[in-house]
Amino acid sequence: MQPPRRLRAARKAASIACTTALVWSVAACLFADHRHDAEAIKKQISAMPGVFATDMTYNSGIGVGKRFDIAVRLERATTADKAVAIGRTFTDQRLRRGLGDYDGSLFVYYPTAGTLPKVPGDEESVALFGFGHSDGYPDPAVDDVAASIAAWMHAVHSPVAERVNLNQPTEDDPASRAITVTLARDATQASATALQRSDPALDDALWTLSLVVSDVGTTHNYSTSPMPPSDTERALWSDISAVIGRYYDADGKTHPRGKTDQTETHIEINIDQSPEAAENIQRIGRGVAALLPRFGHPAAMVVQTPDGPIEILVGGCYRHQPDHRRLPLELELSKLYEKC
Repeated sequence: MQPPRRLRAARKAASIACTTALVWSVAACLFADHRHDAEAIKKQISAMPGVFATDMTYNSGIGVGKRFDIAVRLERATTADKAVAIGRTFTDQRLRRGLGDYDGSLFVYYPTAGTLPKVPGDEESVALFGFGHSDGYPDPAVDDVAASIAAWMHAVHSPVAERVNLNQPTEDDPASRAITVTLARDATQASATALQRSDPALDDALWTLSLVVSDVGTTHNYSTSPMPPSDTERALWSDISAVIGRYYDADGKTHPRGKTDQTETHIEINIDQSPEAAENIQRIGRGVAALLPRFGHPAAMVVQTPDGPIEILVGGCYRHQPDHRRLPLELELSKLYEKC
């Protein structure tokens, strides 16, 4: 005999209630609120010597996931030991307080040296440490963070550096890191090389010459790795920048040639649509191409234009994509400078 309909409905409601309670119970376990612990870490770091300001991001819940970020801004007088202590505290406390499975980052900021004009977004040096599973990399341990902050502070305190950025980890090794040193205005090859030799952490750093060419932050950046740029490269990049002018962004890099690289030096210039674009494309393309032989080895130039890219390899032969359309200026420059 079937139970009365009212009893069956009551049992069904009770079953749903139990299931719902179980789901929320599991969710509560998965998304236990550690805001108090996160705020305690922020408070502890805020009180540490050398800290100018702190900021925190905390999320925990269904639909938003679990995330805990701390941004720490250091005073200019902060020593390396004080900065290392801050990194150790964050890395240790996030584990001790149950935040070890949260995605998040530790950002440590330090004022730039002030030898270059201010560029929006680049007003500070930053060391960034990633935690959690979202980036696919293992978390850096306390000692990993401490060693990297020590190396970073050594570099930011050097008169050679305008700005130093560090990112960790960058691969499956939790101690892996990438360091970029933007050189001060008057840094020389000798002074930059001396800084590199003073700390093994800088052996494979990226070294950047940044020329700020306009009041709105237009930059011409040239980077080398693993060695700092030579004084000859600095002078050459200054000449290239002068040809490009103050209205267009440009980036150059020289680094060991990888499997997909056509050469070790690559220059890219972006020219947007404007009434003067056609004239400037001709002037800049010819002017920069004429300077590239001074690198002493094949150098690629790519000029992004409203009509498509101009691609040449001065001293070599550029390998274009199958759908590349060769513009008249590219054909002209190829005859003058390429060896195809």
